[in-house]
Amino acid sequence: MEYQLGYGSPRTVTGSTTSLQPASFSGQTADGKYDFISQALQVTVGMHF
Repeated sequence: MEYQLGYGSPRTVTGSTTSLQPASFSGQTADGKYDFISQALQVTVGMHF
């Protein structure tokens, strides 16, 4: 069995430009606080005959 933890330190994005896409996300920026955490679990089963 294996466990993996990925972590990224928090960061703040400011001053991003607005989206120019004519879709529902138009006028939004990427400004904000972001962090990252990822967990993974792997289980392996072997059979011998």
